Amino acid sequence: MKNLLAPRRRARLAQRGLYTFYSQAAGPDIFRSDGAIDLGPGMPQTEPAGEFAVRIEPQILRDSFGRVFFTRTGIHFARKHSSQKRLGGAMAKIRTVTLCADDYGLSYGVSAGILEALRAGRLSAVSVLTNGPRWPAMGTELLRGGFDADIGLHFNLTLGGPLSVMPLFAPNGRFPEISEVVRGAMRKKLPLKEIRAEIDRQIDRFEAVMGRPPDFVDGHQHVQALPGIREALFDALAERKLEGKCWLRDSGDAPHRIFWRGGPVKKALIVRGLSSGFRRMARRRGFVVNDGFAGYSDFNPGQDYARQFAGFLSAPGRRHLIMCHPGHVDEDLRAQDPVTVTREQELAFLLSPRFAEMLESRRFILGRLSVAAGQCNTTAEKSIAAR
Repeated sequence: MKNLLAPRRRARLAQRGLYTFYSQAAGPDIFRSDGAIDLGPGMPQTEPAGEFAVRIEPQILRDSFGRVFFTRTGIHFARKHSSQKRLGGAMAKIRTVTLCADDYGLSYGVSAGILEALRAGRLSAVSVLTNGPRWPAMGTELLRGGFDADIGLHFNLTLGGPLSVMPLFAPNGRFPEISEVVRGAMRKKLPLKEIRAEIDRQIDRFEAVMGRPPDFVDGHQHVQALPGIREALFDALAERKLEGKCWLRDSGDAPHRIFWRGGPVKKALIVRGLSSGFRRMARRRGFVVNDGFAGYSDFNPGQDYARQFAGFLSAPGRRHLIMCHPGHVDEDLRAQDPVTVTREQELAFLLSPRFAEMLESRRFILGRLSVAAGQCNTTAEKSIAAR
């Protein structure tokens, strides 16, 4: 096994298409006393001054990759390709991927950019913010377009302010930072009655413009998956009898897929940990969720977004979902969000021939996840009837 790590041997095996290699750098003390692997500090822990490490069990990696090697500088993976992949994918079937643009309604520029991508047929889902002043007008534009795309609610608890008073959660009329929301969720100290009421208000505002419930619900900064908030969301949707009719975003993914794609691995693992159990609970309540999730970015303008997107298409799930953040930069955006330049870069790539060529070469087509969800409605309805 050690011979696999020899540089010359790795190069020969990779060139012949027999193996793909990936390494994750780590500190000198990557092994914890409980046998897990420590990839370094993550988001703030429940204690204000603390941090939790991105932690993963070695056996999970071995089961996923087949060959995993541990050194004092990091973790190294080797996956052997099937004969089908070694033949260049000639036998690979066409796969459907859902590409969802987040943050519609954040600003006029962001919304206008997403509308451009929709008109060009470069998106199959759009997630909208309804708690801001741009939503009613931009919602009308979205409705007028009649686009072949799922339109969902980007449930928000961290940007701007609530649609009504939340004296405990947002006493000053502004939502807290995501770190505060995470701490409250982990400590089980969130005012869930207030949050449930805000969920209803944001859904009501969506329906007031679109004239129907959302095709799906996800969350700004993935708040929909946090403990406590997820249960409030399930209850709100169930009260509207949307089980099996509204799919939900599972922001986590399998560890081997996360490592295989590369990029901001640590961020993806953190969200996976915070959303642990979301998928199982959602399905138990009768909701359809995606299988496979990608799109994590560090929003670095110096990086090639096309290369990042190629990684998002790697290791897809059966109902693969990719999030993106295209748009135009305007003063409204600059005043609200630090992610600016990369939105223009993402939009430029989506509108370019390179995007279409990448999908074609990898045998992907864009599709609405609601179609897959519709195929699963029978299962969801059985789950509801069994309760």
